[in-house]
Parts: sequence; structure tokens; C-alpha cells
Amino acid sequence: MSGPPPKPARLRALAGGGGHRPMPGPSPRAEPGMPPRPAWLVGALAIETWDELGPQLVRAGTLSAIDGPILACYCAAVELLRDSMRLLDEGGLIVEPPNGIPYPHPATKIRDRAVREIAQFGRLLGIGALSRMSLDVTPTEAEHDSDEARIFGGGA
Repeated sequence: MSGPPPKPARLRALAGGGGHRPMPGPSPRAEPGMPPRPAWLVGALAIETWDELGPQLVRAGTLSAIDGPILACYCAAVELLRDSMRLLDEGGLIVEPPNGIPYPHPATKIRDRAVREIAQFGRLLGIGALSRMSLDVTPTEAEHDSDEARIFGGGA
């Protein structure tokens, strides 16, 4: 995807119309919730990442039950990154074959792919400040009340 991510409908409505184009309708919503962990997610680090990150994303309002495959792919990419980094740590970045012509360790491509996948799936899940800004997330009542108290006084 090239260019900046689209603005959420609520921000476009606050900013006013964009020329003669019609304003978009409300963004589709899914109820925040923790999806069930898929059976194919088997690595120890991937499962640990799922168990730690999932509840945090639910509290942030960026994860719903239908987002399970995206979160699972993110967690699998985290484990793939760790495994490729271990291979590179053990074997080095450059392989010296018997013919004497060195070449990059094959795990560098695996590492690079894992980094790209983590960034890609992370954006979809709202991981990172810029990703959260482009998502149309409604704060929970408790968050809204605490923000009002903090801004207008009478709170922490």
C-alpha cells in the first residue's frame, strides 16, 4: 500500500468534507474480544506472545474475535525472527563454503521476511503509535471518563 493510510471516518467528519466527495459512512466495527488460539500455532514463543499480547490489544480496543488469524501470523513471525536470529548468531552472517566464495547466510532472508511480516501484521493490529492513530478505535467508558477527569480536573 503506497501513500498514507486513510483517515478514520470520525476524523474526516471533524475535518469537514473533502471537496465534492461524499462523506463515508461509519467504519465497520467488530466487538473487541480475545479470539481462540488456533491449533496450528504451536511454537512456545508464539504461544507466549499470543497470551501476553492478545489481552493488551483487547484492552486497547484493537483486537476482536475475528482477528485471530492476523494475531496468530504476527506471533508466528515473532518466533520465526527469534529462530533466524539464533541461526545467525551460531553461524554468522557470512557462509564460507569449500569453494571459497563467501555468501550471505540463508537465515538473513528468513530474518528479513520475519521483520517485514511483524511490521505488516503489527500495523493491522494497531501495534505502534502511528498504527493506532490510523485505526478507528472507540475508547472504553472507563478510559473516556479517566481522560475527562485528567483533562478537566477532578481526577488523578
